[in-house]
Amino acid sequence: MQSDQVFFLYNLRTRHVDFINPNFQKIWEVSKKEYSEESLWGSIYPDDRSFVEESYHDFLNGESSKKIEFRILLQKDVVKWLSLFVYYIFEGNVKSFIVGLVEDITKRKELEHLSAQNNSRKSAVLEILSHDLKGSIALINVMNEEVKKHVQALGNEQVNEYTRLIGQVCKNNLDMIHSLLNVEFLESASMQLTRKRLDLVQLIKNVFDEYKHSEKLLDRCFKLLSANESVYVEVDEVLFTQVFNNLISNAVKFTREGGAITVSLEEDKERVLVCVKDNGIGIPKSLQPFLFDRFSKARRPGNKGQKSTGLGMSIVKRIVELHGGKTWVESEEKKGTSIFFNIPKI
Repeated sequence: MQSDQVFFLYNLRTRHVDFINPNFQKIWEVSKKEYSEESLWGSIYPDDRSFVEESYHDFLNGESSKKIEFRILLQKDVVKWLSLFVYYIFEGNVKSFIVGLVEDITKRKELEHLSAQNNSRKSAVLEILSHDLKGSIALINVMNEEVKKHVQALGNEQVNEYTRLIGQVCKNNLDMIHSLLNVEFLESASMQLTRKRLDLVQLIKNVFDEYKHSEKLLDRCFKLLSANESVYVEVDEVLFTQVFNNLISNAVKFTREGGAITVSLEEDKERVLVCVKDNGIGIPKSLQPFLFDRFSKARRPGNKGQKSTGLGMSIVKRIVELHGGKTWVESEEKKGTSIFFNIPKI
């Protein structure tokens, strides 16, 4: 089967290319007469030259093989993306040749760019849903609650019914937006993590602070237990903030007023174990195996009738698994629930 790849053999003794197949003419759009090693090197896109040079030196300093992607700039400002894979040929214990395979990946990169643009447009819509629209509806709901306080004293049943309906519509729309965002998250199979080193203790404190501002209204006690003042991990901060938001909000939903929600951390050299525990209504044993399923049949209304989409725990499970971890549950009815997960530190 004929290949469009460029194959070349670079002699480490003479520092010259001993062989290159004719396919280079298709990629670089030059004839054999115009070919030179200098012209090929000179065609590397200016912004990518330092990257290619560094990659080449890394390869010479010990890596047995290397694959990189970079751009070349041709006549008439034509830009192409290339994939280069190189490895050594040894004579005894001495590196004698570098074998290289070059492939034109411009079409693939164009498709990736187009996909990124589409994802960007979709993200913009989700941004409107998650912030602008959600915030506006929440504001309407807050103002409606203020109106209710003033009109209830008037005893006008029709106005009271209107304010009740406005509140219900606002709540239904916020639930729908939340469900759409959760479904979109689960559909994003190609999600890439943006890992960085952060203090898990501080991350949990930040999430707790949001709840503690309203602790008097919630009438629940929040505790954080950790043997160490800091527990460092390499995780996606945005996604793990969502993990703790989902777990804590779920615990609040199923814990009666006066209850307690505790997050505890344990660590060893390689992993961190997290437990989010409440003393709420618990989960029946028959439902526990389905807790982390998408649209789980373990979903139930909260203590105050709060609706559940059955997506929150499946999102937690997915994020933890994306980080190489595992989730599980221990629960007893009328005594409470403990959600556990562990993740590698690195």
